[in-house]
Amino acid sequence: MNEPWSERRPAAQDAREYAYEAIKQNILSMSLVPGDQLSEAAMAERLNVSRTPVHDAFARLVQEGLVYALPQRGTIVAPLSAERIEQGAFMQLHLGRAVADRLDRAGLPEELMFFLESSVNRQFYTLGSGRYGALDEMDAQFHAALYAACGLPLVWRSLSVACADITRMMAVTLDPDAWHDLVYEHSELVGALRRRDDEAAGAILERHFGHTLDWLVAARMRFPSYFSLPEGIPAPPDEKSLAADGADLLE
Repeated sequence: MNEPWSERRPAAQDAREYAYEAIKQNILSMSLVPGDQLSEAAMAERLNVSRTPVHDAFARLVQEGLVYALPQRGTIVAPLSAERIEQGAFMQLHLGRAVADRLDRAGLPEELMFFLESSVNRQFYTLGSGRYGALDEMDAQFHAALYAACGLPLVWRSLSVACADITRMMAVTLDPDAWHDLVYEHSELVGALRRRDDEAAGAILERHFGHTLDWLVAARMRFPSYFSLPEGIPAPPDEKSLAADGADLLE
């Protein structure tokens, strides 16, 4: 297991929430990679909390599909799923278009424009300083602000959970050129939103989220082991079998 990321727990933060956020951040940043074995006792010691918050965190992460709890084998970090990444890209694109359309019809509050433009400026500065790891959080904050402006923060939260494998893939796949493209597209999107040019905004979003499938091809070539379980570990129901179950309900 790689050395986990952790920060000192804020005095006001509940131990359960801290453990959940810390472990999840390790997984999303790929400090903990697919197949890593997780121990409640070891993680509790590293995070300086009792085992109960870690146990609860593992349970939440199982529900989100980021870890697997296996009888007699403990808990492991789940592999990346190409199916989830492809479906996540679909959701990002079409929900992003809907958000842009809603903002175009309603108009953007000036405080939102100020935030977006300031965010883009910070992203350019971070890009220039080569701190690519910090851009991931900035990217999430940028898009979260658009959903919040539409009164859809819960949609963003659900989308973030559904697209967790995209976040993990980005952590190991994106190079400086890719981040350069994303930041410039953020800048272009802000310009289109300010002009209330819905057609341009839609085209930018299609290009912006269309990168995901290219990254998926690259990730599967560079990190094939991240997309499969360690030998001897049974796979849980996959998305295709779940889709088949859903189809049965419609018959």
